[in-house]
Amino acid sequence: MHARTYSPHLRTMGLNGVWFAMLEGIPIASGTTRQEVEQAVKRIVPQHKLPFIYTFQVKGATHCRGAKQSESP
Repeated sequence: MHARTYSPHLRTMGLNGVWFAMLEGIPIASGTTRQEVEQAVKRIVPQHKLPFIYTFQVKGATHCRGAKQSESP
């Protein structure tokens, strides 16, 4: 849901290939790799909230699928 909502807007800003993490519908971290985003999330999000993090990559218009929920630590 979040990837479908945010990705088109982020693509129009020129943010292709960027990873984002969201918590409760709010973007909280971004980076050029999934690993970079997950490391940032682990630093800033309380442990009990980690299962609720959603990460996705903004891809070009031909690759709109592929959003996945983050794996728990």
